[in-house]
Amino acid sequence: MAVGALAVLVSGELLFASRTGAQSSSVSFSPSKAAPGTQVIATSMSTSLTCVNNVTFTEAGASATAAIDSQQGTQLTFTVPSLAPGFANVTLSGTAPPGCDFTGSFQLAPPLVITTSALSDGGVGVGYYFRVRAAGGVGPYTWSISAGALPTGLTLNSNGIITGTPAAAGQFQLAVEVTDDNRLSVSNSFTFTVEPPPTVTVATLPLATVGETYSATLTAAGGVPPYTWSVGPGGGLPGGLVVNSAGTLSGTPGTPGTSMLDLQVTDSAGVSGDAIVPLTVEPIPEMLAIAHKDGAVDVARPPGTLFTLKVRRPTGGVVAIAASSNGRGFWVLTRSGAVRGLDGAPSLGSLGRSRRAGRPVAIAADPAGEGYWVLTSTGRVVAFGAARLRHPEGATVKIGKAVGIASSPTGGGYWVLSAHGIVEAFGDAPTLGSVDQPHRQFTAIALMTGAPGYWVLAANGRVFPFGSAWREPLTAGVRLHGRMVGIASTPDGAGYWIVSSNGAVGAFGTARLSTTEPDPVAGSAPVSITAAS
Repeated sequence: MAVGALAVLVSGELLFASRTGAQSSSVSFSPSKAAPGTQVIATSMSTSLTCVNNVTFTEAGASATAAIDSQQGTQLTFTVPSLAPGFANVTLSGTAPPGCDFTGSFQLAPPLVITTSALSDGGVGVGYYFRVRAAGGVGPYTWSISAGALPTGLTLNSNGIITGTPAAAGQFQLAVEVTDDNRLSVSNSFTFTVEPPPTVTVATLPLATVGETYSATLTAAGGVPPYTWSVGPGGGLPGGLVVNSAGTLSGTPGTPGTSMLDLQVTDSAGVSGDAIVPLTVEPIPEMLAIAHKDGAVDVARPPGTLFTLKVRRPTGGVVAIAASSNGRGFWVLTRSGAVRGLDGAPSLGSLGRSRRAGRPVAIAADPAGEGYWVLTSTGRVVAFGAARLRHPEGATVKIGKAVGIASSPTGGGYWVLSAHGIVEAFGDAPTLGSVDQPHRQFTAIALMTGAPGYWVLAANGRVFPFGSAWREPLTAGVRLHGRMVGIASTPDGAGYWIVSSNGAVGAFGTARLSTTEPDPVAGSAPVSITAAS
């Protein structure tokens, strides 16, 4: 304090006096503690302050001049300059008249700032709570929105807490202002984001296949991550598959078909969204095999695999082919009566001359065990392996020239087809009907897999269904040429293939071709076709 100055503490305010000769005066500061930028009123009890033309703050060797905003009579208003927080010496001085000289101290508060850098995101329909924070200045603080607005459903309390439940999604621009106890204000601009409710974004799922390991990652958007996944009340999850909470659909499906799967996603705020997504489980991939007269066997596994097998010593040429019921390979019948096993199928016996009673024309696998039946043109049937003969050994059917044989679904019987379309049933194979058109030539018969029904194929491509076998347009848009020589059911029983003697292949129902070409397994002189899982 300068020489001749007197300081007196009165009612919490620090009074400052100056002596010049016999005259003295005192001033007080209101407020006595403030942050830089705050307006402060200096008041003299008796002396006019209009003579003051300089207000200086000095602190630890640093000084700053306060801007004088106004002065009238015994009051002077100035703005606190920028200095570090703490106590500073304050000098009010003037040049005239004598006695215009005051000194004292003032407490500087830290600058007032909003310390919150960003508002946390909200979610539609989700309760929200967030406190905006500030530092510096002189508390307590008062908060308000100075520009823009919060979304409908939210409010900013004067204590700096944002609460409520957002009603609409979007991004909202607003400025938040804080005012300290000395009425000093600062504001910050914010972008407030309200996320929409979580939604399932996966629209399609990869195809699954019976018996094959499957895995797909589910995706969602909106809401407040992380997400929790489940199957909704609509269900639709195929057997063998599960949805875990992390959003992975996995497992090994056991039944083919298309399910409408209800997928439900829940965000961290407990808000859920769901969607119905189709999931198709395809049957076990089939193998389509076409036998050629020269002993070549083209094997196709849709949608893209194709390879060729070769029959060893196809004496007299190949006449028919059948797939093993266990999916391990094929049996090929030659005109000499020999049966050759291919691709893992063992040969269980051949038709010798003494048992022929006609030329060999067709072969059918026993679906109940490892065995097959061989049919001759006279209608004689000979059983091999686990297959059992369902009419007396050496007896022939009474339908005329025989051209095809198909097993019943259980393997406890079989059907024999004549060249004129008559079908005769044996064992547990039910009598389902015949075409009986002597003017038309028929070439093959195929069991509808898994059901008591069959298709009868005419040489011109006409297909006649019986029993549970379904009906399909005659060509289904596939152009077939030449003599139709073979028909085979898909493993799921919902489709079939037809092959002609010039190599054209037609696919119907769920049957597929190995490529997009109309003739994916074309070769020279096909004679028969079969399929297996």
